[in-house]
Amino acid sequence: MNPSLSFNTTLIRSARAIQPNVHFGYPPGVSLTDFVTDDMKALIHPHWSKFPPVNPMWHYLLGTIYIFLGVVSLFGNGVVIRLFTKTKGLRSTANMFVVNLAFSDFCMMISQFPMFVHNSFNGGIWLFGPAACELYACLGMI
Repeated sequence: MNPSLSFNTTLIRSARAIQPNVHFGYPPGVSLTDFVTDDMKALIHPHWSKFPPVNPMWHYLLGTIYIFLGVVSLFGNGVVIRLFTKTKGLRSTANMFVVNLAFSDFCMMISQFPMFVHNSFNGGIWLFGPAACELYACLGMI
């Protein structure tokens, strides 16, 4: 057996013996649906109560990444829409499909980006109520 592997295994076991109740994220036994508000529980299938919640670090990381990508997407799609509609040489039929795609992506980011980032920095808990949840899902589907 590799001596460094044995040392690492021993080190991990001794660290767990010193602090046995240290958890990264939520303690064992917590369900994903434990954090859902009462008015939203009717919308969630019981299947999801079998799973533990995601570590909060992932929500913050995803929110941060989404802010960067959202700003780049809004700026980039805005530039494409502006250039392709204002420049006469770029107004071809094929380029109008590009404008249509950029406009669709721009609208998707406008409707999904703010709520997703807000949700990410609140630990993944939806705070807007069931009607806004249905509207958010509908706008994301379109």
